[in-house]
Amino acid sequence: MNSRTQAALCLNKVLPSSGPNRSLSEVLNQTTISDDEPFVREMCFGALRWRNRLQAIANQLLRKPFRPKDSDINWLLLLGLYQLLYLRTPDHAAIGETVEAARQLKKKWACAVLNGVLRGFQRNKDEILAALPEGANIQSAHPKWLTTRIKEAWPEHWQGILEQNNQQAPMSLRVNIQKTNREDYLQLLAEDPTPIDATPLALSPMGIQLTQACSVEKLPHFSEGWVSVQDEAAQLATLFLNPQANDRVLDACAAPGGKTCHILETCPELQEMVAIDISEARNRRVTENLNRLQLEATVISANIADTNKWWDSEPFDRILLDAPCSATGVIRRHPDIKWLRRESDIAVLAKQQLELLETCWQTLKVGGELLYSTCSILPDENQKIVTSFLAQQKDAESIMLYEDTTLGKDKALADLWRQNTISKEHACIEGMTLQLFPTQAGHDGFFYAKFKKTNG
Repeated sequence: MNSRTQAALCLNKVLPSSGPNRSLSEVLNQTTISDDEPFVREMCFGALRWRNRLQAIANQLLRKPFRPKDSDINWLLLLGLYQLLYLRTPDHAAIGETVEAARQLKKKWACAVLNGVLRGFQRNKDEILAALPEGANIQSAHPKWLTTRIKEAWPEHWQGILEQNNQQAPMSLRVNIQKTNREDYLQLLAEDPTPIDATPLALSPMGIQLTQACSVEKLPHFSEGWVSVQDEAAQLATLFLNPQANDRVLDACAAPGGKTCHILETCPELQEMVAIDISEARNRRVTENLNRLQLEATVISANIADTNKWWDSEPFDRILLDAPCSATGVIRRHPDIKWLRRESDIAVLAKQQLELLETCWQTLKVGGELLYSTCSILPDENQKIVTSFLAQQKDAESIMLYEDTTLGKDKALADLWRQNTISKEHACIEGMTLQLFPTQAGHDGFFYAKFKKTNG
């Protein structure tokens, strides 16, 4: 079975003509790929990233659409077009192997169709591309509702956001400061028998970005817990939460545990670290990460909204609520989000986010602090949630993210860090909240807001 066949089968499970959709990560993790796994992954990610645009091209070339039962052949066509447009695969190989894939799917009738359509695109590529609709949803390959939402929310940033959503995300690392420091680990990477090119990240003091992604097995001392894979924006959660010795800390919606582990790496003298997630399967990932990093936490599988089943009535000093969201800030890492997410999901998610925020607030002690975050760029899930929460929670006070952080207790120092490192092109600071946008040389899209519990 060639790599095009495997890619088409995977994509047909993500967005089948009938039945439930599945995430690309889930499909790839559950599929044994026998031939050139990196290439199969590249084609799956690329075809989903540019699906709208590729389908518009295909529609120009086809006399009539494929039947729903032949959605696998439609995916093969999009894969062929993706290779001709975006990869360095020689045209003859892209066309020939894609046609062969139809034969392997036992649909020989499709061989002539795919061959004719792909060769037609090869001959008339410039004219076909020029005839594509000018709308941003086609040219940038986003669903129309999402393009509209982003444009309305961020009139000065929307084009950059759409562009970055279609780029390959960088591989970023978080150095475990209990094992080493950033400078020493960068030296280790440089001195490796096969040197790994890397640079320090601007926003996170323990962050490193690799020039080129690699397998974690190639990272020095990865198995011993010296370093973890984590985006720069996600690393800021612990920085902003600023846990202190003897604090009791809750990481709500914790799986897969990256932030839980980072909190413990930064402040190992906690009274207790509690990590909760509704999914027992996802909590196994939390435990695996804790074990690799040689850290300890109380891991609970429960619905955070049902406090009677997990909370012992002892309040927390610090709470991190990284709420379930649309994940529109990490589309470049998960391009299937564009096609799996629906506009109707946003209101449902916003309702859930506010309810989770209210629930977690009940478990916070007076004087304690809660950090709210999402990997969304949509105001409905971010700034509007903050506004609604503050309006109804009279004992909640919005506080600066940049004061009393691990960067230092000096507000002037924290403000200097914010002004010098957060580019207005890549972020929006509104009041006391921070909205990051995906950037080519750094972080994903993320939102942060912080609250302190007063006496009311």
